[in-house]
Amino acid sequence: MAGGLVWSAPQLLAPFVAAAAGAVNGLLWNRTVRAAVLQKRVRWRRVPVVPVVVVLALAIPLTAQALFESRRQATPFTPPILGRPLPERVPYAVVLLAGHNSDYDGRPAADPNVERFSYAGLDAGGRPLPYGPRATHRSLRSSSQLLARQVEAVHRRTGRPVALVAQSEGVMVARTYLRDLPGSPVRALAMFSPLVRTARTYYPPPDASTGWGLATGWVLRAMFHVTTIGSEAASTPDEPFIRSLLDEAPFYRYQTLCPVQGVRVIAFLPTVTAAEAPPGQLIHIPVVEVLTFHGKIIERTDANEDLLDFLAGADVDRRRSEFGLLQRLVAAWHAPALAIELNPVWRPTAPPGSPFAPSRFCGPVR
Repeated sequence: MAGGLVWSAPQLLAPFVAAAAGAVNGLLWNRTVRAAVLQKRVRWRRVPVVPVVVVLALAIPLTAQALFESRRQATPFTPPILGRPLPERVPYAVVLLAGHNSDYDGRPAADPNVERFSYAGLDAGGRPLPYGPRATHRSLRSSSQLLARQVEAVHRRTGRPVALVAQSEGVMVARTYLRDLPGSPVRALAMFSPLVRTARTYYPPPDASTGWGLATGWVLRAMFHVTTIGSEAASTPDEPFIRSLLDEAPFYRYQTLCPVQGVRVIAFLPTVTAAEAPPGQLIHIPVVEVLTFHGKIIERTDANEDLLDFLAGADVDRRRSEFGLLQRLVAAWHAPALAIELNPVWRPTAPPGSPFAPSRFCGPVR
């Protein structure tokens, strides 16, 4: 609640609110420690409580992650738009981009103007190839190059402008493509569960001997090595997809929810986005906020109707009042982001402005 008050206070008053919250917290901690240390009756005095808690704190999440990874299958991608013909009011050919660890069996959509994006590329006839979850681990730049070839093929085959409907990692692929190829046949982009304010930390590649996050990177590699035993399609801290996010952080951290010149853009945001994105970012594109988890919006019938309305040219913008409140309440629990200017890898492409200035969001990236 103190964090929510700090974020809600006017900028000039925020330091004073933070100081008052700190004083109150200090008094509360003082009383808590006194109650713990000076209690008259102590049970189980010889039990090594702290070591036991430390071991449990590490073992429980690692064990849960290992069990989860061992049972994990490909992430399903079943938007309603795949199984139904497009309404006549939709003027686009649609390319659907699934997220991380998705797969595709090569089955075509119900409408010839709708096509799945393939992380494996196209066959000799220009049709998307089937792929498995590991194919989604490639770098965003290489995936965007595959998307460029598929968009051109769909545009030639249908004679229509193209709309991209993307989820999670697919959003990042679409944004990379639109950044690198302005003036493409794409005229609309619908982003479902985009990775908002991603790449707020960094660790160098395994062959580096210096850099921000050097020790963190090796801790992550050790943790993933333990938790992904026996999982063939498991993600790793150094897979090309993750490294491309880390290496081009200024763009993905600040530009994901920004307008694109010549392209109609909308974002479908789940509730979890409010918890993972700190306050302060003014979103300059239409938004549909949905009470659900990451990756679940695209399967909903009501979201599909909003999507079709958007593709038909309607102005769709539905925001929930509690999203801003959740952002302010959760912001105090975020680890501080590594400043762009501190990392030599990021500095050449850092957008102008201070790290939290509203002008930095959607500003130019050199």
